[in-house]
Amino acid sequence: MRTSPATVAAPPTIPRFHRDHRIHRGFTLVELMAATVVLAVGLVALTSAGAASVKLERRGQQLSTIAVRGETRLELLRAGRCSSASGSSDDRGSRELWSAAHGPAGVKVIVDSVILRADGAVHGSRAHVFRSSVSC
Repeated sequence: MRTSPATVAAPPTIPRFHRDHRIHRGFTLVELMAATVVLAVGLVALTSAGAASVKLERRGQQLSTIAVRGETRLELLRAGRCSSASGSSDDRGSRELWSAAHGPAGVKVIVDSVILRADGAVHGSRAHVFRSSVSC
């Protein structure tokens, strides 16, 4: 099939200022502002995640200290076989209360409560109770 020269369309011409605009590429002010907002949101999220991580790490250390103190006290009271004992101690921002008493059927019941105060404050603290028993 043959086409006449009158039906062939010429390629569209691009105005001169549009051609020059394509040469000078860069970011617009809106794009830079959007990138800045995205970066700021990311930094805020990273900062808050870091603060939460530090708080959780500190709580983990506190729980580890409580567990070690409780287990140590239970071992000391178990070593006394069938003797009764009770007492308390206060040191390094913590309080510990313990008792070892004779229970039913010749069993020594041992209870140890450890309270680790947050920054020396009593409110907001919680007692962690450890229980064990030894047959006499």
